[in-house]
Amino acid sequence: MATSVYDEEQIRTVLKFILHLNDTNHNLRRLVGDIEHDITLITAVFRYYEAYHEIQIMLNSGPSTNLVDYLVELDRLNDAHKYFKQIHAKDELKRSVALYNIGIQKLIEESDRLIVHYSTPINPDELIEVCKSTTYEPVSAEDVQVSDLSMFRIIFDWFKEHGYQQGLLDRYATKRGSMICESIKLFVSSC
Repeated sequence: MATSVYDEEQIRTVLKFILHLNDTNHNLRRLVGDIEHDITLITAVFRYYEAYHEIQIMLNSGPSTNLVDYLVELDRLNDAHKYFKQIHAKDELKRSVALYNIGIQKLIEESDRLIVHYSTPINPDELIEVCKSTTYEPVSAEDVQVSDLSMFRIIFDWFKEHGYQQGLLDRYATKRGSMICESIKLFVSSC
């Protein structure tokens, strides 16, 4: 009997030890998972800081030199914004939002430049000729630079994809409307 009590005691001690090891193993695995998650977050933040300067230079220079890369960087910044919002990184979120807003503003300025480039006031004499004309003469495709129109189209599509379509349409209408008013004013002043 003494050996069976001794054996039972040893078995209980071994079982307690095994259960303790199992709990410790479970806690260690949970900690490793937490550490891996933290490492992923830290790595993402470091990548953001590494890319931040590069993105900042490109966005501050504006979209006119390389529009497609510019829009890719804006999208990357928008992704960073969503990520920092998700992990509640307030300082990084503020920086990414500020830089994104600068990028959007530069894109709006570029679209305005393209609109104004092709929206010059009409000479009063030409306006009178157009008014007297009974036939319709479409604008010649050679008069418009394809690269600028394709740039405007890319910008317009990007704004549309990101929910800014109406704002761009309003800006277009305003810019074109002001050029029409300018044409009429020139006409009136010449009479």
